[in-house]
This record gives sequence, C-alpha cells and structure tokens, in this order.
Amino acid sequence: MKHYHFDEVQSTNDTARQLLISHEEVIVTASVQVAGRGRNGHSWNSGKDSDILFSYAATIHSLNSKKPLFYQACAALAVQAFLLELLPKEARIALKYPNDVYVQYHNEEGKISGSLIEVEYLGKEIKSIIVGIGINVNSTRNDLKVNSQSISIRDMMKKQMNISEMTSLFIQKFISYIQSPEHLIINDWMDNLKITGRQVRHLQSNLIYTVTSINQDGFLVCTTGSEDITLHTGDSIRYDLFN
Repeated sequence: MKHYHFDEVQSTNDTARQLLISHEEVIVTASVQVAGRGRNGHSWNSGKDSDILFSYAATIHSLNSKKPLFYQACAALAVQAFLLELLPKEARIALKYPNDVYVQYHNEEGKISGSLIEVEYLGKEIKSIIVGIGINVNSTRNDLKVNSQSISIRDMMKKQMNISEMTSLFIQKFISYIQSPEHLIINDWMDNLKITGRQVRHLQSNLIYTVTSINQDGFLVCTTGSEDITLHTGDSIRYDLFN
C-alpha cells in the first residue's frame, strides 16, 4: 500500500480522493491541513507538525467489498489500540458512538480523536471509501481552545511526542485492522462501544432512550418503553461515557 506524506494539504481526505484516480489503495498523511473537515460540516483544527492527520482511501470492488461500517469500526479500534500502547495505565479510553475517542485522565477529560468516513457511490454500488482520522498528539488545550472538550497525548504525558514515530505506530495499527475479518472487527467495535443498555438523551426531542441493540447497519435501536426509535448518527445523542 502506497503512503504519501505532504507538508501541507487542504484536507487529507481530499488529497486521498485525488490519488484514487491512479491508485487502488492509498494512505495520506500531512504536517498540516488548512481546511480539515469533521462530521456535519465542522472543521478539524491542528497546528503544523503537531498531530496525526491521516486518511486511508480504497477503490471498492463488488467481489471483495466490505461494509462502510467495517471501516468506521477500524478507525475507532485502531485509535483505541494506539492509545492503549502509549498512555499511562490510569488513563481511561472510551469510544463514543460511532467513532470518536475520548480519554479521562485524573481530573481531565476530552475528545482525543475523531473520524470522517466518506463513501462514493456509482449508482447503487459503492465505488470508493475514504477514512479520515485526526488524533491530538502535541496540540495543547490552548491550541485546541476552539473546542474546550479536547485533550491530547501531550496533555497526559507532559512531554512533546515524536510525531513521525507516532504516525508510523498508528499506521501499523490501522493496517492490522483493515486486514482483519469483517465480522470480527464489527463485533469488536460493538463490544467496545459499551453503549447497549445505556441511557442516551435524544437532542431533537430531549427524550431519554435506552439503547437496546446495534443493528447490522451500525444504527442504534433505542426505546423509551413506550416508543422505539432507530438513531443513525451519534451527533443526535448525548450520554455519559465514563459512568
């Protein structure tokens, strides 16, 4: 698999999409992205040479295609595995549905990673998939002040991390997951979410639902006891990750 690193890009996802014109599968990293994107039109901010800015892109063939859910699961699990190898044992890592990663360490808590999965269709068939992942490595809380909920590896380790070494380690983790059997990864992701049985607040209705299951498409099946609902996005709910 070819890996390209750029000093500056608009976004690693956009660059990876362009590279799919001449590649079946590619990894893109960058020192800085000037128009990084998160879900639902949000931006992803990072200083130059501060954090992991990563995208994986692949052309999907019908004979060996895997669900977008598989790649979503790989993103969250690879970040979790990466952090488990680095952070102090006292740090608690939680996956927030569907693929954000949060950390609680001593009296601090925040989002350390987010993912943006982009799927391109040709008719009803998936043509390509792009997995964009950002991990806060050396950015401090002041650097990330646009989002006071953020935290970084440096915040917890109290030292500057080697971003090149960190990026190489994460790529190893990610590749190991995308080379794994689909059903095992999706089941592992569902188990690690630890959301089944939890109460979540639905932001649009302000109702409290209990998550009863996760369906085969990765959506949350929830109930109030008298009303059932299927939730397609984690941005529509809030819940306590660490209790």
